[in-house]
Amino acid sequence: MRRKIRLLDRRDLAAVLAIESASFTLPWTKEMMAAEFEKDYAFFIGSFKGDILAGFCLSWVLFDEGHIADFAVHPSFRRKGVGGGLLDAALEEMAKRGGRNIWLEVRLGNRAAQALYRSRGFVPAGLRKNYYTDNGEDALVMQLTLEKGCKNDIIQHAKEE
Repeated sequence: MRRKIRLLDRRDLAAVLAIESASFTLPWTKEMMAAEFEKDYAFFIGSFKGDILAGFCLSWVLFDEGHIADFAVHPSFRRKGVGGGLLDAALEEMAKRGGRNIWLEVRLGNRAAQALYRSRGFVPAGLRKNYYTDNGEDALVMQLTLEKGCKNDIIQHAKEE
């Protein structure tokens, strides 16, 4: 099955919410997600297997600061390269939008996600105590400085890989 990565829009909201609910104990609400599609500094990127959304990344870029606000791969598509391709595409799009210093928070106990972020050059930058309200878990803050310019055009707006 072919994989396609593209920017998402409001028509993809239901699929985003399905992945969000399958991935997190405290998922973003429909209203919260819908509001993100309206912000000029926010964008969603999705990775598709055929016509099925396999994962998404919600990112923000304000001036030269980027933030990965939400990142999820549907459980049935994990450990199949979806997350890495999705992260690469999100970082490329942030760079195109002027993002240079990229930040994210990840659960301290989520070693798989931390390994993915480290594989792309993110480094630990701090700790947010009791960050997650569902269980009080700490968040590891990670940071990446992007080089100027993009080397690849990962996002396929209309064509498949």
